[in-house]
Amino acid sequence: MNQEVEKSQKKRRIKQRSPNYPSIDLEKALEYAKLQYDSDGMQGIPVNIAHGRWGFKPGGSHGDLMLAAIKAFGLVEVEGSGSKRQVRITELARKIILDHEDKQSLLQDAALMPKIHKVIWEHYGGDIPRDDVLRHFLIFDLNFNDKAVDGFISQFRDTISFANVESLSILNKKRSIFGQPVFPKPKNEEGTGGLESEDRVKSGKEPNFGSEIEKKMQELKEKPGLSDVKFNLPSGKATLFHPETMTAEDFEVFDIYWQGFKKSYQLSKGKPKENEE
Repeated sequence: MNQEVEKSQKKRRIKQRSPNYPSIDLEKALEYAKLQYDSDGMQGIPVNIAHGRWGFKPGGSHGDLMLAAIKAFGLVEVEGSGSKRQVRITELARKIILDHEDKQSLLQDAALMPKIHKVIWEHYGGDIPRDDVLRHFLIFDLNFNDKAVDGFISQFRDTISFANVESLSILNKKRSIFGQPVFPKPKNEEGTGGLESEDRVKSGKEPNFGSEIEKKMQELKEKPGLSDVKFNLPSGKATLFHPETMTAEDFEVFDIYWQGFKKSYQLSKGKPKENEE
């Protein structure tokens, strides 16, 4: 196959792929977890048998899809690989199934355990907008496949409602960079976008943020627990600030935000130019 054609098809496939998300809501995932717990307790069982416990064909792709969803909510653990995988109910699932006194908060933990759920919840500070606004954010900022987005929104809302996550306050904050929204604002009719300020309102001119950004970067450098890494890009230098210690989960969530920023930037500025060889 021609390399250029293969490269083009690969790009197309990447663009159409949504971030990983559970294919079922939390209530349904708990039903499957309970079926396994009632039959096997906390004992690990082969993945093919787990498929059968949930009513699916052993070894089938549908069973694996359900397993991925149940695992995303933290209700099962998976050990091993391939057909030798063992599926075990987690302590979180056991407490929820047995109506532990902290069941409500445990449900809320489970509801926000999928990475994409947590990203959305934190981005909106718990104040989830109407479907049309959420759909726009998912498609254009998080690069969701437009054919899958409505099904995800339905699952997400059902999960949030079932776990009564709206009552949470500990995550009621929005992610920000330099005190601004994570994703840049689209251009307005005058072709400007991004940061807003009183200077622009009063003078009608684009303000100079250079000194403000330099001051903020210096503050970040002096902040305990943060490190920075510098990149020499073809178009200039870039600096990334990050926690000194990052977990695998941190990197997964960061990747979701980064892909969303990249997509949003391309939409507002135009696609980055390909380097000429």
